[in-house]
Amino acid sequence: MKSLIFICVSCSLFFSNSFAQNIAWNQNFNEINLNALALAIGGISVSYERTLAKNSGIGISTFIAFDEDVKNDFFNYYVTPYYRFYLGKKYASGFFLEGFGMLNSQNIKKYTGETRTIFGWGLFPDIKIRETRTEKVTDFALGIGLGSKWITRSNIIIAFNIGVGSNLFGDYGNASTNKRIIGKSSISAGYRF
Repeated sequence: MKSLIFICVSCSLFFSNSFAQNIAWNQNFNEINLNALALAIGGISVSYERTLAKNSGIGISTFIAFDEDVKNDFFNYYVTPYYRFYLGKKYASGFFLEGFGMLNSQNIKKYTGETRTIFGWGLFPDIKIRETRTEKVTDFALGIGLGSKWITRSNIIIAFNIGVGSNLFGDYGNASTNKRIIGKSSISAGYRF
């Protein structure tokens, strides 16, 4: 009888221990990050990620510009869903590759076809300047990126990433600057829970 109890207790401890290890290994996490680089240039960017497995996760990132120069040079806003494939040894951390889509709004300066003459006052030849107008263009881009993520024992996250993509639908033919090619970058800190 004692040996039967010993076998039952031993088996239950063995199976409960192996089951607990599987739960810990297959545990998926949520992550919230704040992009410090966006704050430095005059906007705010927050992202949420859900880990799917040891080497993958999906998420969404948003950016809203507050500074007018940022709106004119970069984006008014963007919303970016993404998928990340992690190459690190730890759970959903280390170096990663990323595929993303980006719904974005930009201010585009387009040539109107009209010219304006600036007189050289006899010292220099007259200069003709092409007139532009600013339009808000909303477009969708597909892109790829790469980066790295470090996680401390207290679940604090530090991450860096860059990405490049191409807008798919907008008319950029007579734009003064080509904003068909888009970029995104982040230096972020956050928390995994």
